[in-house]
Amino acid sequence: MFRSLLFLTPLVFLICAACGPALMREVDVRNMNNRIQNQVYRAKADIQPVFSQAEDEEDAIYPRGALLKLRVESDGDWLRVRALPAEEDVENNPGKIIIYIFRDFLEENDESDDIVDAYPAERLEADIAEILEPVS
Repeated sequence: MFRSLLFLTPLVFLICAACGPALMREVDVRNMNNRIQNQVYRAKADIQPVFSQAEDEEDAIYPRGALLKLRVESDGDWLRVRALPAEEDVENNPGKIIIYIFRDFLEENDESDDIVDAYPAERLEADIAEILEPVS
């Protein structure tokens, strides 16, 4: 049994090494989610699916004026913001992705190493402010 554990140790190390740090630091994601968990936002314009090229109103996942709650998620190579209707519970509805940022896209757009290594919370807040406004 001890030999099988020794065999697995390098494998676990390789898997963990390949994961790398999240695009946005975990503490920043946690702090941002704590700050926005009770905040309601209003869509400034129709919000289209993340990868849609269509401008049709029918394709909007949230129409202009929709009241939404947000949740930020980050992993090794991506960062995303999910939105769901304000009256729904986050635990019962994962929401729809309204912002998706990939490390590869940042690198392709010649972003600084600082941003590629750890996407700043302030910049994500600015990205959110482009499409949503807080409701008082």
